[in-house]
Amino acid sequence: TPKTQEEAMTNLMRRVEANDTAALREFGTRCHSKGDHVSAIEQWTKAAELGDSVAHYQLHCSYQDGEGVEKDMKKAIYHAEQAA
Repeated sequence: TPKTQEEAMTNLMRRVEANDTAALREFGTRCHSKGDHVSAIEQWTKAAELGDSVAHYQLHCSYQDGEGVEKDMKKAIYHAEQAA
């Protein structure tokens, strides 16, 4: 268990670099909450390509709402189906 926030972030980034889908998704969510929608989409896309259904759901929401990407219902439906 990390003892500091800095140690937790270092551990998270190590897992992101190793393409851990949960870490990619978490990092994407952190980016999104800070308003960095472009980075969020990048991280969620990597996680989704590796089979993460929650990342597909996040992408569905982003494409449906046009948040960080151009609104695209075809992509929104695709990611919703992949998340199911």
